Amino acid sequence: MGGGGAALARRLTFVGRMGSAHAHAHAAVQVLLVTTGQAVLTDGGGRPRQVRAAVIPAGAVHALDADRASRKVSRSS
Repeated sequence: MGGGGAALARRLTFVGRMGSAHAHAHAAVQVLLVTTGQAVLTDGGGRPRQVRAAVIPAGAVHALDADRASRKVSRSS
């Protein structure tokens, strides 16, 4: 993940610039909202999709590729 941002306690919430992330999975559900720029989410089967928002189930393998201007709000719970 590139750039700076802020992480808030309790349920993890990240607000800030996006970057790219290789294939990975989270232990919790992730809610992703792209507020500016563009982002491509690739699922565990290698299928890319341009997204503005996504709900990623816990344990689901995914990768993220975003342009430098992209900002996101991401929450895991």
